[in-house]
Amino acid sequence: MPIEPTQLVAKLLALALDQAGMPEGELARQKAEELMARHGITKEDVSAAEARFLVREKVITIPRCDWAIDLLASLCYACSCVSIRQGSQALIFGRFFHVEVAALFYEQVLRQLDEELRTINGAGLWSVDKIEDWRASFVLGVSEKLKEQEMQASFKSKEVCVDAACSVLRDRFPNCFRLMSYSLTRNRIPSAFEAGADVTLRGGLGSPALQIGESLGQEGESSGGC
Repeated sequence: MPIEPTQLVAKLLALALDQAGMPEGELARQKAEELMARHGITKEDVSAAEARFLVREKVITIPRCDWAIDLLASLCYACSCVSIRQGSQALIFGRFFHVEVAALFYEQVLRQLDEELRTINGAGLWSVDKIEDWRASFVLGVSEKLKEQEMQASFKSKEVCVDAACSVLRDRFPNCFRLMSYSLTRNRIPSAFEAGADVTLRGGLGSPALQIGESLGQEGESSGGC
């Protein structure tokens, strides 16, 4: 399958940067400029193509329930990536750092959710419906806090990252839709909502502990943005 001109330009410019000061680098730069002029390719087009090259995929296990979908969708959006569910698994698409942080935060929220639930329902007397309502309310607290504080705004070029991830997702799974966060629950439980809003997330790659709502600017900088 022939490579698209924009993608070829992106690869040539990457080679030119890698081989800067060398004949191969200069040749790659000249070829890239020639293709850009011939096909009317802009710098914005090249940036989008570069973003697609950087999209990675990660598979995680996810419960078959609405609150788990809502949680993953909220965290993915906050971390500038997207996801879809396939049976008991979810696939996360995005920049390597963004994908890893989203998966890490998802595991941390689930662990804290389970710990809170064990503490409150230690006797195990709650009905299945009440437990699911509690979990959904907890996740709602997480999701609403993320939206309120707009953690996602601290990642550079967020829309470029998300668009690139969505593009790769559509190429891989044409008939699938990305997971979206609806923040729905039948019977909202205030104590669970508050517990979700107070969840603590610890950043990956040596980052310090983060309270939901605090800026992820440091993580965005360490990732190099998009």
